[in-house]
Amino acid sequence: MLKSEITSSFQKAVEAEGQPPELATKLIKWMESVVDNSEDINNKDAYKRRCDVCFDATITPKEDAHGN
Repeated sequence: MLKSEITSSFQKAVEAEGQPPELATKLIKWMESVVDNSEDINNKDAYKRRCDVCFDATITPKEDAHGN
């Protein structure tokens, strides 16, 4: 389990950048998996999978919060 200060920092950073709250949730879940040793951050396949999930949740300058 991550400390509340860390999860709060993820949430604040994501919000400050205008990203959806789901991105913070995905990042927090990823870090929790690393902390509890259920996922190895050095595993390239797992890293790529997690990055893809996070990138999919990220709003790019060409779209708005609704994916438009």
